[in-house]
Amino acid sequence: MQKSTAKIILPCLMSVVLVLLGVFGILSDMIGNLIRVKEVKEAVLHNPVVDMDAMCAGQKVTWDCVWFGSYPQTEVKSTDGEYGALQSAEGWDDNGDIVIYNNGINGTKYRRVLRSDATYVTSGEKGYYDWEDDTTYHYFKYEPVKWRVLKIDGDSAMLLSDIVLDDRNYNTERKDTTWEVSTIRSWLNGYNADMNRKGIDYSNSNFIDSAFTTEEQSAIADTNVVNNDNLNYDTEGGNNAIDKLFLLSELEVYTDTASIYGFAQDRGTYDEARRCKSSDYAKAMGVYSDIEIEGNCYWWLRSLGNYSYLAAYVNNCGYINNYGYSVDFRANGVRVALNLNLSSSNLYTYAGTVCSDGIITESEKAEENISNPRIVKVADAQEGQNVKWDCVYFGSYPQTEIKKADSEYAVLQRAEGWDDNGDIVINNNVMNDNVINNNVVSGTKYRRMLKGDATYAISGNVNYYNWEDDTTYHYFRYEPIKWRVLKTDGDSAMMLSDIVLDDREYNTEYEDTTWETSTIRSWLNGYNADMNQEGISYSSSNFIDSAFTIEERSAIEDTNVANYANMYYGIEGENNTMDKLFLLSELEICTKEAKTYGFSPDYFVDDISRESKSSDYAKAMGVFSSTSTDCKGNCVWWLRSPGDNSSSAAFVTCIGDGDYGFHVDKGDIGVRVALNLNLSLSNLYTYAGTVCSDGTVNTTEEPSTE
Repeated sequence: MQKSTAKIILPCLMSVVLVLLGVFGILSDMIGNLIRVKEVKEAVLHNPVVDMDAMCAGQKVTWDCVWFGSYPQTEVKSTDGEYGALQSAEGWDDNGDIVIYNNGINGTKYRRVLRSDATYVTSGEKGYYDWEDDTTYHYFKYEPVKWRVLKIDGDSAMLLSDIVLDDRNYNTERKDTTWEVSTIRSWLNGYNADMNRKGIDYSNSNFIDSAFTTEEQSAIADTNVVNNDNLNYDTEGGNNAIDKLFLLSELEVYTDTASIYGFAQDRGTYDEARRCKSSDYAKAMGVYSDIEIEGNCYWWLRSLGNYSYLAAYVNNCGYINNYGYSVDFRANGVRVALNLNLSSSNLYTYAGTVCSDGIITESEKAEENISNPRIVKVADAQEGQNVKWDCVYFGSYPQTEIKKADSEYAVLQRAEGWDDNGDIVINNNVMNDNVINNNVVSGTKYRRMLKGDATYAISGNVNYYNWEDDTTYHYFRYEPIKWRVLKTDGDSAMMLSDIVLDDREYNTEYEDTTWETSTIRSWLNGYNADMNQEGISYSSSNFIDSAFTIEERSAIEDTNVANYANMYYGIEGENNTMDKLFLLSELEICTKEAKTYGFSPDYFVDDISRESKSSDYAKAMGVFSSTSTDCKGNCVWWLRSPGDNSSSAAFVTCIGDGDYGFHVDKGDIGVRVALNLNLSLSNLYTYAGTVCSDGTVNTTEEPSTE
């Protein structure tokens, strides 16, 4: 299949075609051995499933969703059973709301509006709501609000409303404006007249009080809303603000930051992930819905446009117009964003998933671990195999970097009490002001490091991490480690870290080395100086103690690590060892045994199943990350097998083929950890969905029961 390069023309329909080419017998030895997953009844994990030639083209994004709060959405028509009761009901409040009870229970809330209540009305114009007269009330039912989970950060989730919920001007007058003084900010958050330049008091009529109870509002974090200048026109964004509710910015709907949330990095892309529909109520309030493009609408961003009286927006095709509309334009929708405290788990429920291809999967069962957006990256058709692995979260390790623009950064700079490994757990006692306290989750662990702590540091090379100086600390957040399940055997699972987690030399000195005497083995397992030929003690600073609690370490099985000779050069691997943590061998990434793990049996095939990315922390430690177009972002990772001589070790390249070996003290090769986990201790790990060698990542509420 060839990926179309044709320019997308209105109605800007993007077609993602999934072509399944002949599926040749799934290996029978990959079907057995199922394992149970924590607190998911009858749920099982499977060995890798191999589908031959299952490739596709385009980008597809799937978000987990939650129900939280409620707002007027579906219209009650004159043909509906409730309509007569609403017409005769008494006791509507000043906002046009009422709760109707059925026999004193099961109260349902409604809103009624007249044409004059709408932000924008027009007659007979295609794409707009039809108000037949000025005197007839229209009724809308309050319904749970569905939110897309854009990002998980500890116990906090950044959410974006699944649809446009209302229609408002960015500012009620066409004057120079910023987010800080706009009327839309005041209306969203229920601020009084002092908080917007127009002097309108929204303390009694606003979005936040309509959508959320007092208890729900307490679960919404105060967010440091950063107001950058316009990315193209440099129009000043004004002061940052502290708000519970906000609109997304340019940076959050395109650029690298936006890609984390599932959006395209180019503002000119007709991105399906940015397209949005609206509720009946939002249409009645004035939102334009393009009936030729699946009913999609326009929605405001908080960033200003080319001038200070213009604001940027997303159009109906998912294109970012950062030149902007006049701030008093009345037909753009409001798509709300917030940060939710997930520890208040009684206030929200799991709502299944939505996908940018239009597929919606709803679930009445709450999911214990809500996932960040799963971006399915797909490539042009090619020969080879596509492998899917079940995954689990187990242990934690420094991974994502905290940048200067992130809210945690200031806390980490001030924090005291870093241990000898550069680690600290941030608790409330080091959070000194309201901004920080509401953006850092207490109990989160971090690591800081200097350039001198890296295994390998180089300046001015695009394939390596950029260390600007020797004295500035860089900070990395501990996050759950995702593991691919390579094989299950009863209550045991052999697992490989999904990505490269760190950078280490195979041995710190360039000399004859085996796995048994190497420093990398001692560092992984926390052995003392007697266990490696360099006499270095890793009992106080190592991988296993950083990544796992004592209880977790007890769930890792002691493995008989076989150390065979190099398959091509016959260099001896010497003695077998007993270890909890190890690296894979040549035999485990090629040969018939490796095929059951999902790898090609050919050592020299460019196997995408063997390709690996690395964490931010691993990059900072020195891992080489390729910038080549055919393997962008991929890194090199060690095997434990000897190389083409006794002072070298084998490794996997950026394109997924095996290599004879690098000298053992090479400093820019990554560590991809393997272990065998005792699955009977199911309280120590959680199911993490699946990953696929074509780039597809799918985190589901529960694994397959097949």
